Amino acid sequence: MTLVESFIDFAERTYSIDWAAIQQAVAARLGLTSSFDRSVYDPERYPVYWCVPLLVGSYLGAAKRTVLADTEAFVSGCIMRHCMFEPDRPFDASKGGEDFCTIMYAYDGCRIGRAPASSLDARFTAKCLPWKVLLTIGTRAISGEAGERAGYATTMEAIVLVYSCLQVVDDWHDKEEDIARSHWNMWFHEPVRDCVAVIEPLLRGSRASVDRLRPHLLRRALEAQLQDAAEELRPVVNSAVRARDEELRVPSGAPRHLV
Repeated sequence: MTLVESFIDFAERTYSIDWAAIQQAVAARLGLTSSFDRSVYDPERYPVYWCVPLLVGSYLGAAKRTVLADTEAFVSGCIMRHCMFEPDRPFDASKGGEDFCTIMYAYDGCRIGRAPASSLDARFTAKCLPWKVLLTIGTRAISGEAGERAGYATTMEAIVLVYSCLQVVDDWHDKEEDIARSHWNMWFHEPVRDCVAVIEPLLRGSRASVDRLRPHLLRRALEAQLQDAAEELRPVVNSAVRARDEELRVPSGAPRHLV
């Protein structure tokens, strides 16, 4: 059984989740139009748009009603984020309410020149803010139920660190899109040596954080995501270094942003 199949089976056994019912609730919540690609909230195709509330909630022993409420909010937030830059958004932004505004403002923080950030760490933190907002949206009820229990903070720390590794990979693949949107991109706007220097400590911290979780499907999912990120980062680093070396051979006077 694949990890995705395990997740779907887990959700159905643990919470008797009705995927169609949540999809219908999300469609009504956002006023989705006929132009919306329904496969975007297919759990088999985009399980990451569903898994956070279900796995975190189960890990912390949250009640079914709490997890289902957060799942509907999380899937809605993921769709808003997914469609944020489409010319004709397939949802009613006014129905997204405060969540839509929060996601939109988080993206504004990624824009070049918008934030007074003076370090790579600060700019990277701003770049990660949109999905950190989604994690908050997707665990609001769970967090409220968990109260001050340490398990919630430990769990979210592991997720944030693993997702940060994935953001490094995404920045490499999204350079053209980020440039077109005037978004900061670590592999375009920062020296390669600085980008490479943050990877090993980030991977090490992520592994340690995931290792602190007890055995659970949440841990398995994070371990798989972290392994995928680590494997993909090797060719990313090699490609970035080669691109920097080629840039350094450009005649003087030409831009050398990769140095």
